[in-house]
Amino acid sequence: MISFLDWLRVILITALIIPLVYISTRLFGRRYGGGLRGRNFEIVEVLPIDQQNKLVLAKIMERFYVLSSSPQGLQIIFEITDLEQIKALTEEARRPKKKIGGTR
Repeated sequence: MISFLDWLRVILITALIIPLVYISTRLFGRRYGGGLRGRNFEIVEVLPIDQQNKLVLAKIMERFYVLSSSPQGLQIIFEITDLEQIKALTEEARRPKKKIGGTR
């Protein structure tokens, strides 16, 4: 039989772990949620297709590419060459990301 002290210990440990998990997900979410970015490479947007496959909009130097990410690897689907689309994507990429679920 589980004693009262064992239950109290479980409750206290849970009460300590939940805030730590929340704080760490908020910190890592801010740090990596805006997309991965290097000096010449930026992942602008990722669209999950299913659990293993994604479409990726990537900016490499000043060019935009739509990539397919799958367990078999990464493939270029096409390059966006239309100057108006590139201008719109560049402006959209510079805009601050909207928070989902309202403001806090």
